[in-house]
Amino acid sequence: MGLILVTLPALFAGCNKSSDSAVIVKVNDARITVGDLKKQVGDLTPDTLNMIATDANSRKSVLDDIIAFELVLQEARRQGLENMAFNQRQDTMRKEMERRIREEGRNELVTTLLQKELGDKLKVAAPTDAEVKEFYEKNKDKMITAGGRKVTLQEAAPQIKNRILSMKQRDVYMTYTNKLREKAKVAIHEDVLQNLATTLAKSQKENDLFLQLPNPEQGAGAKKKVAK
Repeated sequence: MGLILVTLPALFAGCNKSSDSAVIVKVNDARITVGDLKKQVGDLTPDTLNMIATDANSRKSVLDDIIAFELVLQEARRQGLENMAFNQRQDTMRKEMERRIREEGRNELVTTLLQKELGDKLKVAAPTDAEVKEFYEKNKDKMITAGGRKVTLQEAAPQIKNRILSMKQRDVYMTYTNKLREKAKVAIHEDVLQNLATTLAKSQKENDLFLQLPNPEQGAGAKKKVAK
């Protein structure tokens, strides 16, 4: 396999659509352009992008990754795996489309029945000012901005009205479904539910630990903030 390395332009500095087509490296018959490299690093942080733009070793590392991927891609094609991968992708897409159609069909069926059975009942009365104030007083300790400032009743009123409206509509919906439930056989397997809760809790702890690991881009001692 032949690999020809071409001079790497300064990343993003003065790049335009015409320079995007400039070839950085040729891997056999494949050409990797400035545009390809920019797509590869497009989701990186500004600090990392600046490092790639100013540090030759960083650029080489990114380019090595692109070259490696291209070599593996060419080898897969050489082994005749392209048609297999295409067929697998088509099968996956077909199954996903079928799943979406089934899901949309279920949602449409539920919506049709609710409109038939609950149409007018779901048109609940708009929340009164007294209801909004009562909701605010019960929950005002939770109504703070990201910066810690308490949100006033006037500021929170629009969202509170929407919340109360949704709650009223949910009450109508649950009253209807509870009547259906009385005539149905519903068995909840508490052991399976508890196992799921345990698994989710463990997964969340592992995720929190991962988020608090030092960020290489910010230095060995830096930690990412974990959203509460």
